Amino acid sequence: MQMITHIVEVRGPKVSGGRRSPEAVGAVLKWLDPLVREVVSMAFRYTSKTSGRPPQWLMAASTVRFADVSNGDGGTRLHFEVPRLGEAAEELYRQKELFKTKPNQTDTGFDLLGDLLRDIREQQRDSYRFDTQLLRQVGRFRSAEKRWGVESLTLHGDRLPKKVPATIDKQVSELASSLAAQTPAPARARITGKLDMIRASDGTFSMILDTREAVQGLWLPADTELLKEHWRELVVVEGNAVFRASGSLLRIEAQAMSPAAESDMFFSVMPEAAPLRLDTRQFRQPQTPKRGVGAIFGKWPGDESEEELLVALKGKHR
Repeated sequence: MQMITHIVEVRGPKVSGGRRSPEAVGAVLKWLDPLVREVVSMAFRYTSKTSGRPPQWLMAASTVRFADVSNGDGGTRLHFEVPRLGEAAEELYRQKELFKTKPNQTDTGFDLLGDLLRDIREQQRDSYRFDTQLLRQVGRFRSAEKRWGVESLTLHGDRLPKKVPATIDKQVSELASSLAAQTPAPARARITGKLDMIRASDGTFSMILDTREAVQGLWLPADTELLKEHWRELVVVEGNAVFRASGSLLRIEAQAMSPAAESDMFFSVMPEAAPLRLDTRQFRQPQTPKRGVGAIFGKWPGDESEEELLVALKGKHR
């Protein structure tokens, strides 16, 4: 399998000037490896969750080999080797689909990571490249300078853009946290549609609604035989609807599935997210003698004395 070279340029006080801290480099390596795996999982499965034992094709497609380290222009360059997705997950690309749900075969995990960072920087609220978990993972980078002595990571190689390099820094991590905060919470849902695609290796499936819209799903039970039984049939699924930051549906995490009855066609529509609750914490102010109600309680804003005020009030009520 051919391996593609990518370079990650690391900048920060502990990785500059020709000297680099082993702890800083180690922290970057430890953070990048699972991040690439989550990004690849997101591209194929519409979820970044990789709990349990990931399927073999996902492990192969998200392989990251640390090859070398060198001095960069004011920073440190980490050299990696990764496979093209079409070669690493060849079995998946042989499966035909009505709707395109897989990334380009020539892409790598680092290419997908670059796409993710661009969508975050541009605040693409309807992007399918991230979910809340992945956004929070990127958001953790904002403390990298304090914890690791690293300020930014810039990706190079293959099809990654050269004019506007894919970079993660404190600004991007804060934007990721902002998108996560804007994302509606998952909600219970019932959806009816034709089971168009199933992948037994990881429980991924897709449904076609009566509106011809496609819904991506993840089958949570360990037994995937039920998916095979209902392939190409009209089914109704129940589970948690997971939304994008825009409020549109990202995926359905199904816990139950059965043949659809005529009355179930009412649910052959996209679920809608509940409105976000206003976070009132930002409006709360500490109550001290100099702030909040304490600063004005018991005080009269005018210059009149109490006697003058009482005379004025008596005059109004005559």
